[in-house]
Amino acid sequence: MKNRIRYLILMGLILLVGISVNKVASQSVPRRPDFFPLGVYWIGTYTFNDSPSSERWRQIDKALDDLAQHHVNAIWLTKLPAAEGAEFARRAAQRNIYLVASLEELQGHRQNIRRGNHPRLIANTLRTWSNAPPPIAWGLGDEPKTEYMNEMAAFVRAWKTRAPGEPVTAVVSARDVFSAGKAGFDILCGNMYPFYGNGYSLGAEVPPWAAWLMVTRNTVSQNPLPWMMAQGFQYPEGPYELDERNHIVYLPGSARFWVMPTPAQIKWQAWSAIATGSKGLFYFTYRWPIESNPQAPPTRYPVVVRERTNSNAPKALVYDDLRPTPQYEAVGETFGKLEKLTPVLAPLKPVPGPEAWVTNPVGNGTIANVLLHPQTKKRYLILVASYDSKEEQTIEIAMGPHIKGLKSLINGNVVEVDVAAPFRKATVILPPGEGEVFECEVDEDNLPDVYSDDFTSDKFIKDSVNGTANGVERFVSIYGNWLSATDRNQKGSQAFLTYDIDRLFGAMPPGGIRMLLYSGYSNTPRERGAFWSGSKDGQQYTALSSNQFDIGIPFWGRYLKVQLSQIPSGLGAPRQGYLRRITFSQWKRPVEADGSIE
Repeated sequence: MKNRIRYLILMGLILLVGISVNKVASQSVPRRPDFFPLGVYWIGTYTFNDSPSSERWRQIDKALDDLAQHHVNAIWLTKLPAAEGAEFARRAAQRNIYLVASLEELQGHRQNIRRGNHPRLIANTLRTWSNAPPPIAWGLGDEPKTEYMNEMAAFVRAWKTRAPGEPVTAVVSARDVFSAGKAGFDILCGNMYPFYGNGYSLGAEVPPWAAWLMVTRNTVSQNPLPWMMAQGFQYPEGPYELDERNHIVYLPGSARFWVMPTPAQIKWQAWSAIATGSKGLFYFTYRWPIESNPQAPPTRYPVVVRERTNSNAPKALVYDDLRPTPQYEAVGETFGKLEKLTPVLAPLKPVPGPEAWVTNPVGNGTIANVLLHPQTKKRYLILVASYDSKEEQTIEIAMGPHIKGLKSLINGNVVEVDVAAPFRKATVILPPGEGEVFECEVDEDNLPDVYSDDFTSDKFIKDSVNGTANGVERFVSIYGNWLSATDRNQKGSQAFLTYDIDRLFGAMPPGGIRMLLYSGYSNTPRERGAFWSGSKDGQQYTALSSNQFDIGIPFWGRYLKVQLSQIPSGLGAPRQGYLRRITFSQWKRPVEADGSIE
């Protein structure tokens, strides 16, 4: 009898071990191409290092439990050594949370690592990681710079040679997205913190929402698996202290360099990134236990705090003791909605041309964008409300004549689609910063033809920068002409893009075309400016300011003229928002006033 009891106990233990192993194995899913990370950035040096080891891991477990309850499925973990990172990964996977392992040993922004013995480093890292759940990707450094991106590319190649099948990534700043796009990363994460207290993050002409969208678009254009690193913190430059609530108080001589986003801004960053084509999102930063520093030297920035000012906002997404902030609750609420949609969202790609746009209100971060499933060819419209309003927003959208119906993926409701000849229209009500995803009913026989003119070609760069001897610069594009009169020192200029629509498209039905003026950030040529305006038949038609990066115009005339400014934003200041591409969408059969298709 005793032997039988021992046998049953032994079999039970084996079964439990098997279940445990299978549980971890079944949870080790982050390598799936459709895995959609909804995560936070966790600085490893803030893993409760001031506590005894046993207490420290108990606090980490508590934090992981809380993150799981807030629908977080990924953590960008930095600066821990591989052995501790592996233990963190084991504990996280028990909650279905997976890591980007940006380990201490892999910090490619450190010269001795990116130029080091890559084969030995990779072998030692994988050996130390052992059987811990595999990371989503190995993070090779923090914000690697264009100046040494060739060395980072060699680091990437070493991983592909020595550890094929182990994906690598990096988070990069706005100015380094294009060079990183050529470095071979399997996944690329764009870093943009748009909400500044000391002016706009990309210059006075680029408000926060436009800066965020611009960097997101650029990141999406550079990698098949683009992610974004969103802002969930504030940062004081100069002297500051913390009040009894653990909120930052700015002291005279300091600057509100980055300000804590509102809950609506937190939600907006997630929804707008996904609407633009991002395949994952992380918020910087989860926990940031910095202490008061009233003796810090005054800031060197021009906009300073002149009297004691309480921000009435936390430093990061959670307080030092892990209490949630309103921003953290907004993250959890948004991730809770998105995790149900990610199986649909993961494979979607932005359509090549404009198929939907916001007609009211315009600007301020209100977005309508159509994405396409590459296999099923289904179209999905993602609508995002501005974060500025405190009330629900009634958003009017126009759509191409091929979109006949909209059905919400969140609640299943069908939205009424009316005629606004030659297009269609719909009205949706959303709270500030919120998003909605609609499955589109589509007329497959009336899909738009898309034409795009790229201003980043070698010929355009050469001709537009060098100019001609008499100061008149000319560039002949595929579809139109670019002509500029300038003094060559770029102190003043006028430039026009002129498109002969009839010659380009042939006979065009009235109102059957939609223009998108698309601007993306490009480091060169720096002589390209950021202002443009549309004109109809040689007359000004619709002015588009430099911050309207996703505004198109309905067009009926023969010519489209786009005026480009080449005036720098300030002495020695980089120029922002350079025009990179102009895209046309044309439908053969517009909607008639009675709702019929021509």
